[in-house]
Order: sequence, then structure tokens, then C-alpha cells
Amino acid sequence: MAETAARDLFDFDYRLKIHTPAAKRVHGYYALPILHDGRLVGRLDPKTHRDRGELEVKRLDLEPRFRPDTRFWTQLGDTLASLSAMVGANRVVVPRAHRTTLHST
Repeated sequence: MAETAARDLFDFDYRLKIHTPAAKRVHGYYALPILHDGRLVGRLDPKTHRDRGELEVKRLDLEPRFRPDTRFWTQLGDTLASLSAMVGANRVVVPRAHRTTLHST
């Protein structure tokens, strides 16, 4: 149901893959949609490592036609900081490719 609504409303193909075998997942185990300025612009696959006090961004995929600007990266960094506080993590770890753009985390 949610994947149909996302496709119809936002032209965005979304389906939670927690019950899909790992080899068949495209965007990760628990990839969440990223809403920015009223558009779904990508997916983020977070994982909390409670033993290390860490929120890991296992994967970050942006839609091919989306061009992120500084405001997007700042807001995403702020959102990740908020999420890490909510799950009790002391730090956020992001993929190497995005470390310089997510400087606010």
C-alpha cells in the first residue's frame, strides 16, 4: 500500500525491504525515504549500534534527477543528529563518499 501511494503521489518507487533477502535488496535493509521541499529525493539506510553509541548511515542513495544543495546537506545533517539523539547514539557515522557534504554531523 505505501509503495503505491509513494509512486502515485511522488513518482517515487519505495518499498521497505526488511523481509527481502539481502542479495535482492537494492537500497538496504531499512532504507527510509528522504523528504525534502515536498519531494521524496532519496533513501537512507540507518543502523543503530547501541554497544558503540553510534548511528551508522549504511547507505545513502539520492534520486538521479535530484541535485542536492548546501541547504539539503545541512538539513540532512541536522536530521541525522536529531535521529541519533532519539536512539541514544553519541555520534553519526556516514559513508566515506558523503563525509565532506555532511559536515554538520
